[in-house]
Amino acid sequence: GTLMHEAGLDPTVVIGGIVNHFGTNARLGKSQFMVTEADESDGTFLHLSPTIAVVTNIDAEHLDFYPGGIEELAIKITGFLNALPFYGLAVVCSDDPHLQSILPHINRPMITYGLNPDAMYRADNIVTEHFTTSFDLYKQGKLIERIHLAMVGHHNVLNTLAALAVLEEIGVGALNLIETLKRFNGVKRRFTPVAISDHFIVIDDYAHHPTEIKAVLVAAKKAFPEKNIRVLFQPHRYSRTNDLLNEFSHCFLHCDSLVITDIYAAGEMPLPGINTKTLIDKIIQNSALIPLHASNLDDGAHKVAELTLKNDIVFTLGAGSITQAAPKIAQILHTKYGI
Repeated sequence: GTLMHEAGLDPTVVIGGIVNHFGTNARLGKSQFMVTEADESDGTFLHLSPTIAVVTNIDAEHLDFYPGGIEELAIKITGFLNALPFYGLAVVCSDDPHLQSILPHINRPMITYGLNPDAMYRADNIVTEHFTTSFDLYKQGKLIERIHLAMVGHHNVLNTLAALAVLEEIGVGALNLIETLKRFNGVKRRFTPVAISDHFIVIDDYAHHPTEIKAVLVAAKKAFPEKNIRVLFQPHRYSRTNDLLNEFSHCFLHCDSLVITDIYAAGEMPLPGINTKTLIDKIIQNSALIPLHASNLDDGAHKVAELTLKNDIVFTLGAGSITQAAPKIAQILHTKYGI
């Protein structure tokens, strides 16, 4: 949406999060173009009729809506892509193993992107430094340009490849987008700095699924390899915690200490035997971490701040009310170390 706007295409944009470039999650354009984030969580993505569809990955998520598990979700996404018009385009990440499995069943024009050598749009020589990333862009094996982003994480590199593929399809070449990519600073609550000082950094992120959490923490380790990473995590939904308990027990391996609050219900009723203690026990069983339990956000903010040493980075992770804890942590650390 941002690239199209900056290229003068004046799109209508409807996104799930607040796009920093627009300061909102939606804008009304006057052109023929509309960019929207399709939602698989409740099946409503099947009501859309896009001309171009980007699929980033297929993961074990929203299994409360898909009783057939990830296999059912893969079938639905296959149908979504095959419902494109014959002149449309599917843009898919060929790094994702679940997407790889459905590619032979897609009967529409398709572009692949990824880090693998067979991807039509490929990134190589990725370098991450603090809040920036750069990489070499290849198109069908040919080096196009060095791309610089004001974001971190291989997932954002992959998203950039997808966006470039779409823009080229509608007539805007990658070389015309280099300066916009340098300025694009993402979406609110995605690796968002809340406080930066000489002694600590506090970052807030919406990551609440194990795949997202792992991606954020891996990106943090690449961006700040010399710093300890402290995490305050608020689990989101009893059903997700139950369905992905094993995955949650492995996704925090790149942090140095972990505090976990009570589960944010998001309207769900509690499930027997599914609580923060269950999750902590599973993490202790499957990793070297020994997480601490916090009964509420204020307790969690104090506990993670107590663990934070000079020059550490603190992350607040989750989809519930956890974002409210980040300023509180910054305030405590300001008193502790100055800002």
